[in-house]
Amino acid sequence: MLNEQAFEEWIEYKRSMGKKYKNIDRQKAKFEKWPFDVQARAVEKSIDEEWAGLFFEKCLEKPVEVEGDFIARHTNRDWTKGLIN
Repeated sequence: MLNEQAFEEWIEYKRSMGKKYKNIDRQKAKFEKWPFDVQARAVEKSIDEEWAGLFFEKCLEKPVEVEGDFIARHTNRDWTKGLIN
């Protein structure tokens, strides 16, 4: 789903920089590939950082690692099975 507000804000920002898109529908399609909230965060971050482009992947929420998962992963000794002692 297209975040119309974020899209319009991005188009206005690009126009203020003297740039324009030749194919607005292609830009809309790029936006629609990303979750609604990611579209808004990408536009906000790009404008705040004065970037010329959008980097949606930089606005994805990173999963929070649970401490137990970290410890289990880093103390797992299964790889030693079958080694000669």
